[in-house]
Amino acid sequence: MVYEYFEATHDYDFIKKALPILEKEMEFWTNERDIEVPIGDKTYRMFQYRVGCNVPRPESFCEDVRLVKQKTKVEDKRQIWRDLSSAAESGWDFSSRWMKNPEKPKLVDIETTNIVPVDLNAYICGNYEILSHLYLQLENNSKAFEYHTKHYEFRENFQKVFFVQHDRETAGWYDYNLRKKDHNKNFYATIAIPLFTRCYHSIDLQQSERIFRTMETAGVFKEPGGIPTSMINSHQQWDYPNGWPPLNHMIIEGLRRSDNKLMQKKAFWLATKWVLSNYRVYRNDSPKGKMWEKYEVNKFKPNKGVGGEYQVQAGFGWTNGVILDLLTTFGDRIEFKNDLEMNPNAVAKEVISNEPPNLPDVGGGNLQQNNTLQQNQTIDTRESIELLDKESHKKF
Repeated sequence: MVYEYFEATHDYDFIKKALPILEKEMEFWTNERDIEVPIGDKTYRMFQYRVGCNVPRPESFCEDVRLVKQKTKVEDKRQIWRDLSSAAESGWDFSSRWMKNPEKPKLVDIETTNIVPVDLNAYICGNYEILSHLYLQLENNSKAFEYHTKHYEFRENFQKVFFVQHDRETAGWYDYNLRKKDHNKNFYATIAIPLFTRCYHSIDLQQSERIFRTMETAGVFKEPGGIPTSMINSHQQWDYPNGWPPLNHMIIEGLRRSDNKLMQKKAFWLATKWVLSNYRVYRNDSPKGKMWEKYEVNKFKPNKGVGGEYQVQAGFGWTNGVILDLLTTFGDRIEFKNDLEMNPNAVAKEVISNEPPNLPDVGGGNLQQNNTLQQNQTIDTRESIELLDKESHKKF
């Protein structure tokens, strides 16, 4: 948000005041939420959601007490309560991704503190680059280079921890389970967040295409109302059939920012579906004229979302923000048909004329590993800052 505000206003006084606060936030994650992840014969420093609280949540006290009533050991109860609070810290309260067996999820089997989440680490990766860029605007080259170096090193380790290549054409970024010492390879919308934060090699089109293919294989593009949070119906709100505005927005933006025209076309197609679905609920729901925090995306007649520990909320800040941003980006191209009772999937296809064809075969072989800033790892500070200045201002 700070970055977007600065890019729109060029308010240098604002970022001078904001940067110490941003660094303090980064220090919190570095000091309080880091975790050593052993993979093979190496260990990588990553981050996870992990609160210190091991008692029932004040806002859900009765629910948390009831959940553990079958547990006899106090330490088991306290661990469950800690994992519940850690999942709440993530914002994903709750999802099958936090469960010991995601395919057969039970909330009592939650193990958030055993999960190293791909989305949190992708955000931190992107924030390193944003901090570098903002310090560069203030001509603080030493700080800019410090965060650029952290971004480069973290991005390399991020790939080693989270990236899984399935075959010649499909791959993904997945949560890592410390207990299982393996990835959770079920589809979650988090698979595309590194595309949004650009936590991958900028010239490696093959990698982004493989992510796209994995999403196609999972069938998530076929849902009529948008991208579901997962394909697992756990009856938790951060699972199927709910689609959440921030996740759909990050997927759309990740595809739009790619250098692949077919993926950019798919971004417009997804944006059209999301806008039309939101509008149909806004127009047809009872009471009319409401925007909702989440939506069911699996129905030809869209509806507000379901599940969770509370009634679905109207309003809604991030829903309105996503719609406004999509209209700003695509508004001159999105068309509203007279018959909005039809399948929004079909409407989106009609607007675009044709759904994007399949991506060309990207083939096998090693992923490209170098970009302009990587070709010489011993590059001096001045030259690196000059290159950084050329590349970073259009990065996000």
